[in-house]
This record gives sequence, structure tokens and C-alpha cells, in this order.
Amino acid sequence: MNGKKKLLVAAGDVGGARAIIPALFELEKRQRTFDLLDHGFLAIESPKHWPRVTLPPNDNALRRQLEAGYGLCVLGTSVTDIAPLRIARQARAAGLPVVCVLDNWMNYRKRLETDGQPMLVPDIYAVMDDLARVEAIADGVPRNCLRVVGQPALSKLADDYLACPITATRDEALRRSGWGSPGKKLVVFISEPAGMDQGANESSPTFRGYTEKTVLTLFTRCLQPFHERVQVGLVPHPREDAAALLAFWEKCRGSLLGGRLAVESGRKAVFIADGVCGMASLLLYEALLLSKPVLDLQPNLRAPHLEFLRKKGLELFVTDERNAPEYVSRWMKEIAKMKPAGEPGGFHPELNVHRNSPSALADLLEQAGVKNRN
Repeated sequence: MNGKKKLLVAAGDVGGARAIIPALFELEKRQRTFDLLDHGFLAIESPKHWPRVTLPPNDNALRRQLEAGYGLCVLGTSVTDIAPLRIARQARAAGLPVVCVLDNWMNYRKRLETDGQPMLVPDIYAVMDDLARVEAIADGVPRNCLRVVGQPALSKLADDYLACPITATRDEALRRSGWGSPGKKLVVFISEPAGMDQGANESSPTFRGYTEKTVLTLFTRCLQPFHERVQVGLVPHPREDAAALLAFWEKCRGSLLGGRLAVESGRKAVFIADGVCGMASLLLYEALLLSKPVLDLQPNLRAPHLEFLRKKGLELFVTDERNAPEYVSRWMKEIAKMKPAGEPGGFHPELNVHRNSPSALADLLEQAGVKNRN
């Protein structure tokens, strides 16, 4: 509005989209105009009244349209989706400033070169905290582009948790799931398409050292001694083949009760859980911030950047699978000590780092676009 050029926003993956959307709500309040690339999870999860745009596939035509219509390009990071990065490269070629928004503590540099080209150094790389800034520098990202803004997707985490009727939500989720037992503790397994994204074995240079299937196998094996007092809710990743995950669960579940947990989001699964297990998902960090018992299983881990929860102080972090039975036992003891679901046990102080992040990121986007407004 007011004669200012629009922002163009692109994000393919769910994490990048959810990190940007809260800042866009803030910009909307400020009457700043923006277009969304009609692509990926950003287009799917944003309010329907926000304008979408489809851009030409030809690079020359794309550059001309960017130069004529926009003053800033904002992109969310992706694991494999190269469309937002392609737009950002052409925006840079058209003379627009570029802001990249990070959503998780991993692959700091790789997210800027997923298209196989040399690293695109954005004018601003918005990261979550000082740990992300330090690790990004160590990963080869120039320090002068890095800005700490928090994680906007976590800004309302505590408020949403306190507003959620946990017991009723849990009872309804178990009823819809069709396998729940009100007398057993509910633990959730947060899955990820690790095999699809980083490779299923050593032949892939990005192989994590495990896949979601090897982790689920280890988890269910170590949980067998507790099958009479626990039930497992599976939470597939939005990009994951949920049917394949459930079929594999049936093969390895043993005596455990469980299945896919019928919730509207992974966050809701964390809210109603007595304990949370997974690999490198941001949902484990959310559980940690909510003071839930968290078990991180990453056996034979080859990628040090995936240890961010250990760096955040999580003790139950398994990289040597020989330790898994002991850590699962300790985790179950923590779960037994927890107050019933629905009674908050206090929040991690680090939650405050993210409370004002939508405004902080919106401020950054406005400042970055100043030189190209007319």
C-alpha cells in the first residue's frame, strides 16, 4: 500500500511456511502488501484471502516480472524443494534484496544450495537463536547476513497449550483413532521421511545413519517391557507416506497397543502426550519447551548438526543404540512422575526467546525492503 512495492514470499516445506506465516499476519496488520508464490505448504496453509501468484517458468520473463512488481523476495528454507530458491536467485539477478528464513537447527548452508548451484548468500538470513547463528557461521554462512529473530512458529506455543482442553482433546483423539485405552499412558512417535530425504543407507552421502524405520524398530523393541502401561500414537510427517509407516508399525509393534493418532496437527499430538519420542523434528523441541518427557533416538548418527536437542540440554538423547534400553527405561520413569495430561508442569525459560519473533521478523522484512520501495 501507499505506493510501496509488494513482498514476494515463497516456501515449499511445511517448516519454512509455518515460520513465515506469523510474520505475514503481523505485516497484514501493518497494511503491508505481499503475494505468495502459489506453491507448496505456504499456499496450502495460509489464509485463503492472501493473494497468490504463479510466476513464469522462463528465467528472463521471471526476472522482468520480479523487477516490475516487487521490492523484496522472502523465502522459507526447504530440504529438497528448489522452487523458492530458484525464485530467490532470479530476484537477486533482478536487483531485489533477498531474505531467507530458517526454521530448524540443521543444514544451514545446504538450504541455500539445494538446487546444486553455489550458495545463494541472502541479504538477510533470519535464524532462531545464538546457537543457530554460531552453527551457521561454522557451516560457512557469512556472519554479516545473519540476524537472530526467534522462531515465529513457536510464538504462541504456550498460549495454545494453555487454551487447549487437553483431557477432552485426548479422549476425542483416542476415540477417533479407534485403538485407544484410557488406562494407559500415551506416548507419541514423531516420524520424519529421513530415508527419503537423506537416503536409506551408506550409499547416500547425506545418510543420517538411521531411517525412520530403523528408529521405529529400535523404539518398539525397547518399549516391549512396558506394553501393559503404555500406548503409542504415530504422527507421520506431512511429506511422509503414512500408509507405509503404519504398515511397518504393524510388523514391529509386538505387544504394543497403538496406531496413527487422529489429531489435526503434530502440535496437538504433543499437547496431549504423556511423553514424546522422535528424531530431529522441531516438534521434539516444542515438547521440551512444554516440559514434556522427551526421548530423542538417532542411533549411529553421522550428522552432528542433528544433535541440536542435545545442545539444548536434552539428556535422553541416544546415538549409540546399545544405550537405548536404559534411556527408554529412564524416559518411562519420567513419564510416570508427570502430572496427568492437562495439568501444565511449567515451561522451559527458552520459550521466551520466541514470543515476540513474528514482530521481530516483520520488522526485519520491512527494513530489508526499504531500498527497493518506490
